[in-house]
Amino acid sequence: MSNRSVDPKRYFESVGERKASPEHGPVCLYLETTNRCNLLCTTCPRTYAELEPPADMSWELFTSIVEQTPELKRAVLHGVGEPKSYRLIPGKDVFHRILRNVRAFCELQTREGHERPRARIAGCGGAFSGAP
Repeated sequence: MSNRSVDPKRYFESVGERKASPEHGPVCLYLETTNRCNLLCTTCPRTYAELEPPADMSWELFTSIVEQTPELKRAVLHGVGEPKSYRLIPGKDVFHRILRNVRAFCELQTREGHERPRARIAGCGGAFSGAP
């Protein structure tokens, strides 16, 4: 990359020639495994209109996506995201239930002797990480 200034409106001109295929596959995927939500967040368009019918990703589709990414290091299983001000925005206080379920998953994982997948909840007074 050169040190010259690039006009943001013309960034595509500074890219140069692109290769037909990337050198590496993705190492991180964001997968929306479900679009269902039982919250009423004031910041979410789903609260005000049904954008698409409720659906869940099939196990077959999930595994086919993961199998296509052999260099995968991280999979983030959520869609639109969660509010930072948890109690104010969602309209329901289910945080403790979510935390309890993640902890139960991590305890099961430890009992079964698995280190992966790593479960992590960020943004709750630091981070809760269930696996080492």
